[in-house]
Amino acid sequence: MFNQINKKIVEVFGINTLSEGKQREAMQKIGPLVCQEVLVKAIDIMNEEDRDAFEKLVEENNNPEEMFVYLAEKVPTIYDIASQEIEKLKAENGDLLEEL
Repeated sequence: MFNQINKKIVEVFGINTLSEGKQREAMQKIGPLVCQEVLVKAIDIMNEEDRDAFEKLVEENNNPEEMFVYLAEKVPTIYDIASQEIEKLKAENGDLLEEL
């Protein structure tokens, strides 16, 4: 799941056209922004029990891949949410890569 989201970020922002070093910089800049928005949306959708279990998962192991596997189980539309947030970020902040 996490890899799918990263691929979508690369696709939407055209990161693959950058040098390897700039690609890493871009992903380090954009990835957390997308993840934050996706997490907020997903947490709003989950019930209290699932939110509590997710919070415990994050506290015990802050592994993004595992977090998104859990989210995908609890929020079946997580990839759609991520895609929407990526597109929204691009529309609102298309110049994010200009600073690289």
